[in-house]
This record gives sequence, structure tokens and C-alpha cells, in this order.
Amino acid sequence: MAPQFDIAPKDFKASQHWLDNFLQQSELSLRRSIDTTLFRLEDTQVIKQALAFKSFIDDADFSKYSLSNMIAMDETAVFMGQSPQTTIEQRGTSLVYIPSTAYESACVSCILAIHLDGTKIPPLIISKGKKEKIKRVLSIFILETEKAWATQAVIRKWVDLMLLLVMRGSQRGLLIWDAASTHRTKDMKTFLHERKIDQIMIPAGMPAYLQTLDIAISKPFKDNLRMEINDYIENRMERNQCGNFVKPKLQLVVTWVKNSWEKITDSCIANALRAGYLDKKYSFKDSAIAKHERFGPLILKEMESQEIHQEIQELDCYNDDDMIVIE
Repeated sequence: MAPQFDIAPKDFKASQHWLDNFLQQSELSLRRSIDTTLFRLEDTQVIKQALAFKSFIDDADFSKYSLSNMIAMDETAVFMGQSPQTTIEQRGTSLVYIPSTAYESACVSCILAIHLDGTKIPPLIISKGKKEKIKRVLSIFILETEKAWATQAVIRKWVDLMLLLVMRGSQRGLLIWDAASTHRTKDMKTFLHERKIDQIMIPAGMPAYLQTLDIAISKPFKDNLRMEINDYIENRMERNQCGNFVKPKLQLVVTWVKNSWEKITDSCIANALRAGYLDKKYSFKDSAIAKHERFGPLILKEMESQEIHQEIQELDCYNDDDMIVIE
């Protein structure tokens, strides 16, 4: 929109205060693209699922696992022509167009994971190809498959790679992941059981509130990735003889993922474990869902109600001989 307002983009700098005033005076607003296909729960279901998750984690015996054998993971798509999710447009505009590179549908999948001891695991990029073998490039694992998705076959190879020491020894492993269809099948459960790997599954509709990577790692990772991609689009993206943009090579995508993952700090991981209620040093009240602007107060109120109800039940269990009257 710079040409429309006679703004020279070269060497242009402005403070946040100036930008806020400019947007207001010009009747502009920031517009964000959204995914309208997200699975959503009713408020009562979110509260119920959050408290059920708390109860499950409280009762889980983490002492039988080594922290290095406990892994929280998530799968995400890396779009090769990922356009910005925000733009500036006139207020009241109902439909906003964002320029694209025509490669928004071209993507690879990426498995991100961390150990519960706070260390990062090298990402696995899943790209289209026929080699069906994991290789390592620039400290990033790459697996070529017929479809660039995290299928059961891909996840099995990833598990065998990441938890190899668990399978060889007497220790058990633990996976914390969402309730994707590939995670819930009987074959997958049998596969994990044979390798002494247990799982904690985040219910459908709840990863944004309970899944460690979704809460505090995926967003900064994708923000870093978007900066890498935008820099490429603005400064280095090539065109072919017909004038169309050339699809980025896999080696370049590997570099994007590597740089973006390296920017995820130890403090970011520690915050993610606390927010996902996987760090036993913190209480549930320190988790992201308990601090949620809308759900947090409702969940804490329900927790208090349940605690009071439990205390009353315990009092009801007393015999008459256990009760005394103080006058």
C-alpha cells in the first residue's frame, strides 16, 4: 500500500507510535488470515477436558521414565510459498487479498519434538520422493515418501530413530502427542507397546490449550520460518523464462527449518513444559490453560468447587465416634 499513500519504501523507518497513529488517521487496520476448518469445542467441554488432563497427569507416575526418554512431539506443515498472515487494508473491507507466490499448496511436513529434560530433538522433514530412507543434512533429518505427510509408516521410522536406546534397554519411553488418526490406530498402539513406549494423547480440540509444542514452541518456530521465507521471497526468489516463480529447492527448505529451530531457546522450551503442565516443579495454576483469559477463571472456579465437594465427601465418611462437639 506504500505507493497508494506516496510512501517511498527505501530507507523508510517509523516508530510503533507513528504507525499506530498512521493506521488510525488513514482508517486502516491489521487483518489476519484464519483457518475456518479448526475443530472447536463448547466451553463446558474445554473445561471438562482440561480438568481430566490435569487429573491424568497428576496420577501419572513419571518416575518410571528417564526424562530423556519422554518426548513431546507435534507435526506441522512447512509451505514453500508461505505468505504473510497479516496485511494492512481499509477498515470495513470484508474481503482482503494477499499476494501469493502460487506455491502455497506446495509443502513438506515437519516433525518437531523436545525431551522433557528440556533439550531439543533435531526436526524431521518429510518431503515427496522415492528413497524411503532417513538421511541427515545440516543436522536436520530428511525422509522422502510418496506423500509428504506424517503417515503411520513415517511415524514408526521416526520413533525407531528417536527412541532407539529405549528399545535396546529395559527402560520405558513416553510420547506426548495429539489424537491424530495415525496415533490412535490399533496397529500404532501395538507398535508402541512392543517397544515399551507409553503415550499421553491430547484430546481432539485441545492441542491449542494443552499440547506443549502447540502452546509455546510451534508459533515462534513458524514466526521464525515465516521470516526466512519472506526474506527469500523478497530478495532471492527466482523466476523462470515464463516469468513465474521457481519452486524453492529442498536444500533451501532444510536451511529455513534449521535456522528457525536453532532460534528456539532453552527458556522457550522451559516455558513450554510449564505451560503444557509437563514440568512437575510447577502447579496446574501455572499452565497455559489455567491462565487463559476466558477459560482460566472458569477452570479454576470448577477446580475449587470440586475440591470443596471432595472435602464434604470426606466429612461424610466419618463415623459418629470421629465427630466431637465443641461448646
